Amino acid sequence: MALSKITTNSLAANAVTSAAIANGEIAPVDLAANSVNTVQIIDGSVTAAKIDPTVDLGGINPLLFAGQ
Repeated sequence: MALSKITTNSLAANAVTSAAIANGEIAPVDLAANSVNTVQIIDGSVTAAKIDPTVDLGGINPLLFAGQ
């Protein structure tokens, strides 16, 4: 059976763990609001190119904290 045929209703609670998810397979649209906090972000993973230019950071340059 192709994986596209399995529905979420067919999965038991906690059947899918982080070990079963390939690196880079979770997109931002897959995440609920506030589901990731800063403790879970790997140092150096935030770059200027990844920051939405429309986000108001209140004059703070987050790249200063990352040593970039």
